[in-house]
Amino acid sequence: MNLSCQRAIILIFISLLCLWKTSLLAETPRVVVLGFDGADPKLVSEGIKDGLLPNLKQLKTQGSFLPLETTNPAQSPVAWASFSTGTNPGKHRVFGFLKRGEKNYQPQFALIKVDRKKIWGGSKGRLLISFVIGTIFFLSLFLIGKKLAYSPIYHYSSGVISILIFCFCSYCLLSYIPEEMPSPTAFKTGDSFWTTAAQAGIRTKVLFAPIAFPAEKLSNGKLLCGFGVPDLCATNGTWFFCSTRFSNPSSNETGGWNIPIEKKKQTHFKAEFPGPKNFLRQEEYQKLQNLLPNTDFKSGKSIRNRLAIVKKELYMKGVLSIERSSSDTITLTVDQQTISLKERDWSPWLTISFQMSPFITLKGIFRCCLQELGEHIDLYLTPVQFHPSHSLAPISYPESFSDNLAKENGLFPTLGWASATNALKDELLEEDVFEQDLENVIQAREKIIFSSLEKDDWDLFSATFYFPDRISHMYWRFLDPKNPRHAEDVKKHPQKRQTISKFYQRMDKIIGQVQKKLRPTDILLIVSDHGFAPFRWQVNLNTWLHQEGFLTLEKQEKSRRMQVRDLFESKNLLRFDWSKTQAYSIGLGKIFINLKGRDPQGIVAPEDYERVCQEIQAKLLNLHHQGEPVVKRVYRREEIFSGPYVKETADLFLGFHKGYRVSWQTSLGGLSSEAIEANKLKWSGDHCSVDPSLVPGIFLCNYPISKSTLHIQDIASGILHIFALEGDNLDGKIFEIAK
Repeated sequence: MNLSCQRAIILIFISLLCLWKTSLLAETPRVVVLGFDGADPKLVSEGIKDGLLPNLKQLKTQGSFLPLETTNPAQSPVAWASFSTGTNPGKHRVFGFLKRGEKNYQPQFALIKVDRKKIWGGSKGRLLISFVIGTIFFLSLFLIGKKLAYSPIYHYSSGVISILIFCFCSYCLLSYIPEEMPSPTAFKTGDSFWTTAAQAGIRTKVLFAPIAFPAEKLSNGKLLCGFGVPDLCATNGTWFFCSTRFSNPSSNETGGWNIPIEKKKQTHFKAEFPGPKNFLRQEEYQKLQNLLPNTDFKSGKSIRNRLAIVKKELYMKGVLSIERSSSDTITLTVDQQTISLKERDWSPWLTISFQMSPFITLKGIFRCCLQELGEHIDLYLTPVQFHPSHSLAPISYPESFSDNLAKENGLFPTLGWASATNALKDELLEEDVFEQDLENVIQAREKIIFSSLEKDDWDLFSATFYFPDRISHMYWRFLDPKNPRHAEDVKKHPQKRQTISKFYQRMDKIIGQVQKKLRPTDILLIVSDHGFAPFRWQVNLNTWLHQEGFLTLEKQEKSRRMQVRDLFESKNLLRFDWSKTQAYSIGLGKIFINLKGRDPQGIVAPEDYERVCQEIQAKLLNLHHQGEPVVKRVYRREEIFSGPYVKETADLFLGFHKGYRVSWQTSLGGLSSEAIEANKLKWSGDHCSVDPSLVPGIFLCNYPISKSTLHIQDIASGILHIFALEGDNLDGKIFEIAK
């Protein structure tokens, strides 16, 4: 071959290569966003340095790795809402896990509110519907009979009687259907970036989306809700620990239930646990309560007797039948499903039905683990979660999407907070059982995410994992030598010092598997909502406010222990003397001023508002413990928020130094005897109420970006910019990706 031929072949090869590169660059880019709740930049940097995170190292080398500034407050619901909408909390309306009631002082969950959707308007509506149904049924039979040349109801009188009979039957049957049904509504406002993209025609798929329940509608896509989805009991996660150790049911601080296992025969046992509310009984209970004040003693007695019966039936019950089949095995039966469990075994997903009436059945799923089988039987049950194929509330869009995912991949956890952190915190679950539960959740969600990635039905793909946050909350004590439990727990479980690192390696493996499924031109973004800090000391803000004279208790109570269940059951949750209380705290690091003219029993005059705020700020900044400052900054709400919803939230937000966090009791409106006390719980790492500057998240991209600093609310703007789209009234700044 002569030289000219060689040159011609080389030129042709170069031309083809250029054409191929040009076609790649001309392709509409696809974008994949992976969220990892709680992934910490310091731990990621250390893992990369130690060679434990090869896929993250590759992303850092070829593209970008930055700490990601989080929201104020540094709480997951706030940060993820800013991530999706590109706005600050003053616009998207999510300020934390808890909020103050709109018409009272009581704390409420701040992610969704449950309204009552009327099916018919009381007895009159029921009567009208019964008449319509009865008439339609009668006319249908009449026409059928006439067509068949046979009808015994031709005569006027018999026709009227027939209609009345049909109406009466309909009226009786409708008594088995509630007058109202719960209808969840999100507090979050504003469009998520996936909604905006889908409206513009971008094929969009979002899996385990944070703060997107009830399922946000996508005009050109599919969405499955994640963090923020309640359980079937309409709580954030009511779990159950069933044991022969207990003689009576009792609830604990985090909202779980201790359930007795009753012995029925020599080797046969039974456990009953509370399920969702029976709406029919709830309506009857309310009607009876309304009748009671206006009745005489004799009638009142019968009403009170009926009230006592109805009260016991307010919650439907789940029943477990347990047989001790051998020294190391039990046989568990629930709803005609029978399985065998050995010690430390996790069951497969089990379905359970709660029969509200002959016409209404609520179906849920749960798993259980036999933690111990010896002298006692200890059985842990996860919260009963929405069944993907029979959900009471929309957990996906379209609603059939969750059903299809279950058919393709098997049952999966639908609860937003799916791992057993609270049971471990309350020391009813052991570490190995908790880790296996966490792994079960990861595997179920991996399966769905990986199979969905392989389908060519998306241009924008977003999926979120939550396990870095959950393991960090519970295992930070193994990394922190100053934690009150560190020495004892490390001595007991020395291998656990590496557990957080192992789960970070799990995150790295997931990222590597996702990369293998991408095209060369795809853009990959890795995001976490915040980082982590040690939690060594609990700060009881209400106790401190009481000691400083800003808060007065009813009857001079020295302390008031609260439980999560009080949010659903108690009518007098906050027992403060409002006539003498200037400020109080609920939620994670929030202080409310009891302002006259705004609050139900406000006493601080508007002209004194500024003085009280400044006095609290100054005293908190001067608060020291063991010679070190406790509070890094105290923020005024107008300082950190802007938008139409600023006035709905607390007046002051605290940013603690590392090592300090608001106490569990303060978040529920309770008090303890000491203003600052050691955190001796296994829940030993946190970010809530820690100053945001101390707990940034992470951002990685497989291409370099144009900015050296990023805020989590910039992510939505950057993603929309890739698709040449603009959001509405965003706070986030656009960043360019150098391709």
